[in-house]
Amino acid sequence: MRKILFIVFLVLPFCALSQNGKIKKKIQEVLETAYKVDSVYQSRETFRTDAFWDFGVFHVGNLEFCKLTGNKQLLDYTIRWAEHNNWQGAKEPNPMRWHYRTPLRVEQNVMFADYQICFQVYLDLNEKDPDEKKTKRAFEVFNYQTSLNLNDYWYWMDALFMAMPSMSRLYAMSKNGMYLDKMFEYFSFFDSQFYDKEAHLYYRDKKYKYPYCRSPKSGGKLFWSRGNGWVIASFARVFEHLPDTSRYKKVFLDRFTAMADTLKNLQKPEGYWQNCLSDNLLTPGYETSGTALILYALCYGVNSGILDRKTFFPAIEKAWEYLSKIAVQENFTVGYIFTTPERNCYFYDPNPKTHTNYGTGCFLLAATEYAKFLQKRK
Repeated sequence: MRKILFIVFLVLPFCALSQNGKIKKKIQEVLETAYKVDSVYQSRETFRTDAFWDFGVFHVGNLEFCKLTGNKQLLDYTIRWAEHNNWQGAKEPNPMRWHYRTPLRVEQNVMFADYQICFQVYLDLNEKDPDEKKTKRAFEVFNYQTSLNLNDYWYWMDALFMAMPSMSRLYAMSKNGMYLDKMFEYFSFFDSQFYDKEAHLYYRDKKYKYPYCRSPKSGGKLFWSRGNGWVIASFARVFEHLPDTSRYKKVFLDRFTAMADTLKNLQKPEGYWQNCLSDNLLTPGYETSGTALILYALCYGVNSGILDRKTFFPAIEKAWEYLSKIAVQENFTVGYIFTTPERNCYFYDPNPKTHTNYGTGCFLLAATEYAKFLQKRK
């Protein structure tokens, strides 16, 4: 395996001879850890799964890592997953039977965001090796969805990460501004319902909004770390394809920077963000998936020039320290990941053995963007 890793690192563009040796070594360590985590997951889990959100998040992370390293063996796992699903999400053929209001793993849930994260993977795979079969279903689904006089598809915070970057990628491929218009319309519905202007954070959904829902400990507001991680990471993934000239960019930038400032101040000394961001008495223990998503977003913000490197450097370094030294276990599974059901987001502390497909994907996203962050250090 070390021989394989040596070949991978040799061709990485940022491993130039002129680079500082200490930083170069750290980049190598980050990528080696991510490689082992990815390889262990793939050795234990089959690619023959459905295209629902949890597996989709893993493949998003795996694909980003493979884009950076050029590892064809790890990438092939995701290609086989896409082929296994016939480049589709939920597979119901009749649009008259499509719905989105029943959060279940059923084939009629075509317009439910959890079945739309797969399109991010398919559209990205199509960039390197174009083939209409990879993009046909994505266009079919979103063309029908956007033709309806509805805007409440994203009624819980996970939906932004699952679906919003798929729409920005459809725009990037087609240059049809309708996809951005509708994306912003759907986002605006979510934002108007769940953004807390005082806290600069989002509520999970209507069930957890204050004052209807309060912390059983403090009586205060409840904000979920992974949920806010989904949101801030979704902005980062949309920025990849959102033109600077877009009239929507300022709104996204305002939300992104406000959340980043808030989250930076909520980080624990050990580098993680606990399950419940707003109440130290609830779930005070480690949690990895939210931490990884937040780290990914902060690194992307710095790497793209949105966030100030000096300001966010300590938070980024502490978060990676937690992920690499505490979250990653000796067997290279990623632990301390809060699991479903949703109520766990405020009332559950994970342990080292709680590792999941989506948590591994979040880790790979964070490791990949952190490696890019290190490359840009002066």
